[in-house]
Amino acid sequence: MLARGGYDRVYHAGFSRGSRGAAILLHRSLPMLVTATQSDPQGRFIVVKGTLHGSPINLVCVYGPPAGLDAFLLSLCRVAAGLPQGTTLLGGDFNAVLNPSLDVSGEISTNRSARAASFSSWAESFGMCEVWRTWHPRERRYTHTSAAHSTQSRIDLIFMPALDINNVTGAELLPRGVSDHPPVRIWLGGTDPTRRLIWRLNAWNLQDNDYTQEIKNHLTQYFELNLGSVQSPGTLWAACKATLRGQAKYLLRSRERARDSQLSKLETKALILERQQMTSESASVLRQLTRVREEIKHTALESEKHIWRASAARIYGWGDKNGKLLHWLATRPLANRVIPEIMEDSGSLSKTPIEIAQRFASYYTRLYAEHPRPTAEKESPLLNGITLPSVPLAIRDRIDEPIDLAEVISAITSLAPGKTPGPDGFPAELYKRCSDILGPHLLSMYEEAEKQGRFPNEIDQATIVVIPKTQPPSRHCSAYRPISLLNTEIKVLSSILASRLREVIPTLVHPDHCGFMPTRSTRHCIRRLHLALAHHTTLSHTPLALLLLDFEKAFDTVDWSFLDHVLLKNGLGPKFRRLVKLLYSNPTARVQVNGVVSDAFPIGRGTRQGCPLSPLLFALIIEPLAILLRNDPLIEGWPWPNCPEDRVALYADDVLLYISNPARSGPRVLQLLSLFAEASGLILNPNKSLLVPLPRSRDCVDWQQSIPVRRNSFKYLGIYISLLPELTWELNVTPLTRRIKTDLQRWRALPLNLLGRIALYKMMILPRLLYLLQNFPHPIPKKWFGEMDSLARQFMWNDARPRLALKTCQRDIYNGGWACPTSIIISTRCMWS
Repeated sequence: MLARGGYDRVYHAGFSRGSRGAAILLHRSLPMLVTATQSDPQGRFIVVKGTLHGSPINLVCVYGPPAGLDAFLLSLCRVAAGLPQGTTLLGGDFNAVLNPSLDVSGEISTNRSARAASFSSWAESFGMCEVWRTWHPRERRYTHTSAAHSTQSRIDLIFMPALDINNVTGAELLPRGVSDHPPVRIWLGGTDPTRRLIWRLNAWNLQDNDYTQEIKNHLTQYFELNLGSVQSPGTLWAACKATLRGQAKYLLRSRERARDSQLSKLETKALILERQQMTSESASVLRQLTRVREEIKHTALESEKHIWRASAARIYGWGDKNGKLLHWLATRPLANRVIPEIMEDSGSLSKTPIEIAQRFASYYTRLYAEHPRPTAEKESPLLNGITLPSVPLAIRDRIDEPIDLAEVISAITSLAPGKTPGPDGFPAELYKRCSDILGPHLLSMYEEAEKQGRFPNEIDQATIVVIPKTQPPSRHCSAYRPISLLNTEIKVLSSILASRLREVIPTLVHPDHCGFMPTRSTRHCIRRLHLALAHHTTLSHTPLALLLLDFEKAFDTVDWSFLDHVLLKNGLGPKFRRLVKLLYSNPTARVQVNGVVSDAFPIGRGTRQGCPLSPLLFALIIEPLAILLRNDPLIEGWPWPNCPEDRVALYADDVLLYISNPARSGPRVLQLLSLFAEASGLILNPNKSLLVPLPRSRDCVDWQQSIPVRRNSFKYLGIYISLLPELTWELNVTPLTRRIKTDLQRWRALPLNLLGRIALYKMMILPRLLYLLQNFPHPIPKKWFGEMDSLARQFMWNDARPRLALKTCQRDIYNGGWACPTSIIISTRCMWS
């Protein structure tokens, strides 16, 4: 649970008896690269070694047992001796004090003095300074109260080497809250000062009806006062967002002040009583201090009760149902999202957050820079030489109609909740709650933007977050996938255009293209490939090969002029094309990495990954290439008797070519790809493309040298395809079975009942089985189905004896069952599908 609360890296040392332990939690925003860890089997310390902003750092959390201080300090000596050079933070509950005269109230025993002498000698021998005492040399504060002895002591300490103590800019003891030990907080200098706070309206606050009503009242009042005062709906809309942002901050701040005022008074009172107790050591003052601390604890818990109640209701309602909560419990925490370093073109490493952010910004500035526009001699022959499917006139007029308010409201309603908002910080939930107020003015803003050909300032700005394609993350910017976080206005307009285009795109795209097309899926491409291999591998005497094409940054390099020309050739109306152009008229973006936001840079090409319209536009963009390859007389496909030949199969940017006589067809394919790249901007990446000759065509690959050759197996759309049928099971089913066993074993520790386990199995395991069974080319032995059912049964009953027959669980919920799937039923449905 801690790993899910923003602290995605948790390192701990536990003890079997549960009497001791130490833990270090690193927040996801801390750009620390962890290189090594060391934990004590006795649960006394945990060590995390790494680098921060390119400098080495060591974090050590300790728990000193009440007895055996000398042995504990000896073990710390060994740990400290093995730490690499760099800043070291060593802190925790030592159960010992350094200076009894300042750190202990009451009479000082001989045993405590001896322990303090050993402790102080250890700190001096390693050149360690206690941070809080360095900043408060004569102040008396305590972190632990012993009710049995009626004494107080300061035993929670943080040490640093004397050479690094100048990096500390502050240290304080916070008031005690829920815990019986107060937090110790220190500030370190030298951290990157360029971090920018990114404001976002927390969608959780919108579940408070009073808060939402105040937001609605503000919006209503704003439009009543300002409607008609400005002529531009865009200006009115931009100013509305600015005032709404300020109002949202004010409402939250005022609520926080009201909630924290009582707590602040109690904390001040506790500090006064603590100082009185230090000087007087009065039992009555100690009792008052104890009561105040209990009030602080009660007040702090009361202020969070509404959050706990909402969380408990969410867990109760969704804990054992298919949903985000169950998926959140079942999946592993995301890998560390902090990028510790990036390699520049010169080979040097950028390690500070601002350098890394600017490095990504420079990379994407070059990537999204406007492609040299094709001349009429290059672009026109490419598109004018082929016939693209065209939208019928009646349908075109319907798609080209002006946007109405009903479409805007429908698009707002269909927005997915729980998504990260764009740069303006307003989530989709706000638009849903206030759609009746915002909808008409949003429509007016769209109408004005269409006439002017551009949005108001900052509306078409995006925030790019990067996700590593591989684990561990690479040091190169190209190894990260950019995801654009768009403002909700852009999402709404994109959703409207996508819903209109979705009506006609099956008529504009050949059935060979299955990506994001209605009624089409990956199984059409994979089954077609299996069938072709089964037929031609043994019967064909013509040299045959498969060519899998990969385009370099396909979605990010699309030329906008080519896109507009394709839409024109497809017969889409002028209004639709103007709205598409509006989405790509001078947009800008910033890169957010490690909590740092780079400077804005212009975007001159590409379709945004994260936009609902992008997949459909890309399908139209790549269709001219498919037509060129499909109709070129110099390219031969795989023949079928009395049927059209197989030649092209597409799924988004995954292109598979079936070519006969590769020595003749291959060079022509590369020539057409080069012509298409000049016009569209989509450039072939030969290193990630593959050439797979069939067994009888192994010698027909001399026509190219840059594309890798695979002769036995390859991966296509998530399925391993083997030219040797006996290896298909080993490549696909065996690894899947192993992963399923591992996941089921890991999930047994989750606090789920029988219904929750069934829901988890259907949500996490069933899709994997369905995808495999829909695309597997050979009969699967009945023994494997029995094994899968046995694993499911053991998981659902948590290795206990089943109390219901499996057939009873397999009934649907309307017949007294729980709709528990079995592998045989799944396989039968896959066959019929």
